[in-house]
Amino acid sequence: MPDGTPRVTTDGGRSCDTNRPDPLFDALPDPAVLADLGADDPTVCRINDAFARTFGYDAEAVVGDPVRDLLASPPADALAALRSPAADACEVRRETAAGRARDYLFRCVPADAADRVYAVYTDITERAAHAATLTALHETARELMAAQSAEEVVDIGVHTARDVLGYEMTAIHRYDEATASLVPAVTTGRTTAILGDVPALSADSIAWRAFETGEAVVCDDVRDHPDVFNDATPVRSEMLFPLGDHGVLLVFATEPSAFDETDRSLGQLLAANIESALQQADREATLRERERALERQNERLEEFASIVSHDLRTPLDLAGAHLELAAEDGDTGDHLDDVAAAHSRMSALIDDVLTWAREGDAVEATEPVSLPSLLSECWADRQPDGATLEVETERTVPADRSRLRRLFDNLLDNAVTYAGPEATVRVGDCDGGVYVADDGPGIPPEERDAVFEFGHALAAESTGFGLAIVGQIVEAHGWSIRLTESAEGGARFEIRF
Repeated sequence: MPDGTPRVTTDGGRSCDTNRPDPLFDALPDPAVLADLGADDPTVCRINDAFARTFGYDAEAVVGDPVRDLLASPPADALAALRSPAADACEVRRETAAGRARDYLFRCVPADAADRVYAVYTDITERAAHAATLTALHETARELMAAQSAEEVVDIGVHTARDVLGYEMTAIHRYDEATASLVPAVTTGRTTAILGDVPALSADSIAWRAFETGEAVVCDDVRDHPDVFNDATPVRSEMLFPLGDHGVLLVFATEPSAFDETDRSLGQLLAANIESALQQADREATLRERERALERQNERLEEFASIVSHDLRTPLDLAGAHLELAAEDGDTGDHLDDVAAAHSRMSALIDDVLTWAREGDAVEATEPVSLPSLLSECWADRQPDGATLEVETERTVPADRSRLRRLFDNLLDNAVTYAGPEATVRVGDCDGGVYVADDGPGIPPEERDAVFEFGHALAAESTGFGLAIVGQIVEAHGWSIRLTESAEGGARFEIRF
């Protein structure tokens, strides 16, 4: 060549300068190709060091090769982009020389000569992964808000932290008012494998600081933190995100400085979604409880209407009939006695109806109540002749004391009334609660499910409300009650707290 410059001639008769210095092209950190578009099949003029290093090509060997052989996107798309460098960039995925699939933004820029363009690959793998993560978190937010309970929310939250954000060691601790601590609700399998049984966390822990201040805490090395719960913990890095009044989201790692600012931002975003979902779950739970309370109230109103129309109407009609008879025959003695008896029954019914109506509401405040002490008071007020009370429990239970007193009053009255004047009534411990048993004739199996229904009287003189009130008090406390047979063949009421 006259000027001594090496040139490569393409199949189309054109040539590319391969040794002409191009410092900016060579120093470009993104993989790039300089292509000649003059031929029918565009060819490679040169590639920069980043392209050769990233995709494993020999910079000299590829000069003059068809461009289509170097570009990972479909040839038609690649050539279309090369011929329209002003077109929008497109995203492509291709494998590097190390065998790793990476995401790139592929775009073309006109070069300094006609019919030549630069094709540049900009690695956007992290950006694409971040965008995919944000999309997944957006989907999770909808799933969280559709959860039916707080338990479902925390389960979704922990598994999202693991599956979407890649935090293998994750847990959510819920605040427990009774113990004033953060109690583990859900943990990943990796967390349990490394830490074993995850303990509750109290006021002298890092998690408590995040919960109390409402601010996220990120520890590069928890062993250096003054509030570390366990100096010998295998955990080195930790992120703790408060969930409002509900608890804390905890993320762990066994190596120091494992989390960066992106991890913190994604963790805070997930925690905010979990907190919102927990607030909604609480609101819906409160609403459902109010609906159930309203249903119970409506049921009691219907039952009250039934009582007024039937149970009270019967003695009232009876009293009216006897008054008419007394007026007709002038003999008032027996008739007035019957009127007095009817009025007495109506008075007892009214007292029981009012009690039954009051005891149906859920218990909101409790106090520790000693059963031996309470039973002693109940029995002392009765002082039944010939009957005996044997107390074989030392249990103390959290309860509304006045309602619990009413419960045992009614059970003891029932035992003395139906077991007879020489009855022995025993109160003792059973699995998860206590029992009240007598040595009377007992209650037939076919009647046992009905005794807690209002108006079901075991004797003619009963109003049928005593055991119904017992059932309501048990339900109001969230307990359960079962009627069975005592060892002596009498009635045995088992209350489980």
